[in-house]
Amino acid sequence: MIAMMHVQPMEQKTLYQPAIAWQITSEGLMLHVEAPGIQAKDLDIEATEKTLTVQWTRHLRSDSVALYSEVKYGQFRRSVALPFAIERDRIESQLKHGILTLNLPKKQKPQPVKITLGKSTLSQPEPTPLETPVSLDEDPWAA
Repeated sequence: MIAMMHVQPMEQKTLYQPAIAWQITSEGLMLHVEAPGIQAKDLDIEATEKTLTVQWTRHLRSDSVALYSEVKYGQFRRSVALPFAIERDRIESQLKHGILTLNLPKKQKPQPVKITLGKSTLSQPEPTPLETPVSLDEDPWAA
């Protein structure tokens, strides 16, 4: 029976794309990536404002010889273009039961700031010995 099986190399140079599912939430996106048998230390996750890439390598066990397996071994990589910009420093991730879950908060638009004349919200640097402080009531161009 074993002689009738066609055995292919278990670890191939193919780049596999893991299955994903994503949902739009009230705060942004929730992305689920199938990663069975993968540990958090083996994951490489990179994010820009508009893309997310998840990758890892699943290696064949070196202490055994498989006769047959439908499990894919090798490199896994998935990049997705996001529908909107995200807050990269607020991404939350969890790996549980072979599913990587990423919460990607939507980047908020900057709010306008009201500026009042005559008042500064910026801290002023201390004058150096080479500078002469000038008061706001003094004309700096008068000789």
